[in-house]
Amino acid sequence: MGNWCCRRRRVAPSAGSSIGILLLGLGGSGKTSLAHALLKVRPTAAPKPTTGCQVFPLRIQEHHVEITEIGGREDVRPLWKHYFLDALGLIFVVDGSKWQRLPEARDVLIQLMQHELLQAKPLLVLVNKQDRPDAVDHLDVIDFFNLSDLANAFKTPTLVIGVSALQELKSLSQGLNWLVNTVTENYVVLTKRNQILREIVSQQQPNRRKGRSLFRTLSARVRRKVRLLILCLGD
Repeated sequence: MGNWCCRRRRVAPSAGSSIGILLLGLGGSGKTSLAHALLKVRPTAAPKPTTGCQVFPLRIQEHHVEITEIGGREDVRPLWKHYFLDALGLIFVVDGSKWQRLPEARDVLIQLMQHELLQAKPLLVLVNKQDRPDAVDHLDVIDFFNLSDLANAFKTPTLVIGVSALQELKSLSQGLNWLVNTVTENYVVLTKRNQILREIVSQQQPNRRKGRSLFRTLSARVRRKVRLLILCLGD
């Protein structure tokens, strides 16, 4: 769904470079457990809630991948934006067993997809805790979050799958492989856009402190350049 692909010349990351991926979600959604599952680590005790951030290095398809998990409590979420610029992809974890929190998770994910530093970056949504009998599945989340329309509106390559950190991990591995493949296929566009945005952010800090939107501080020429890079993912 929403699987936009850039059809321009594709160049993979150079040797020694890493692919930065953010791992986000509400507190208690199971982010740390999923990261441990990817690392094939079996903790002796239940993971403690993440209050800051932690980095999980992985080797996927000969690519060095760094997954940065940041705590999902409401008072920690303002820190997320400081990591957006360096990320090339995003994993968002939804606790499928807590249907009462689905509206909150939906609102948070929409804010992420709308953010000017995350638009068009590949998105993997993991509907976790599918081992629970009361868990909603990934199709329910797609419908309730209206993800098909959102993925198309923001030109965001998106995949939604159901997973469980405690059971069979094939779906989790397949989802991460899709995310890494999508990033590498669009690596030139994603890294170029990050470079432009990084220059813009460094030049526009005074305006940001005044509360102005990033894109409102740009010249028309630069705004067109950034939007063209976003549209490249949808061509």
